Amino acid sequence: MAAVLLRTVSHSVGSDRLICARSWKKAQTEFERALTLDPSNHTAAYQLGEVYTRQKKWEKAVEPLEEALKGSPGNPRYHFKLGEALFEQEKYDLARAEFESAIKLSKTFYLAYYFLGRVHAKQDHP
Repeated sequence: MAAVLLRTVSHSVGSDRLICARSWKKAQTEFERALTLDPSNHTAAYQLGEVYTRQKKWEKAVEPLEEALKGSPGNPRYHFKLGEALFEQEKYDLARAEFESAIKLSKTFYLAYYFLGRVHAKQDHP
């Protein structure tokens, strides 16, 4: 078990560097490997979703971001990133719920407030 954990962490850490270098395909491969070794690795699932959102692959981002939330439902970043992917697909009601969750979990998550305002503007809410 410890060896699997070390390999999973190794894939995740190396993949973070690939994200910074914008090596999307390599990062995607590494996070997928990390998830194969440990499907409950919510950090790797989140990072895989992040790789997709950075490429504007909004639909592909949803599944790993939902998996990340299963592993860490109290993480406001995960709610925000899922909300962003949903917002970009014009799924405004679902996006609103995620932004509201992010705000509830972190009152100072200003970017979530901004996107919540964008949802209201798109839906013509005051």
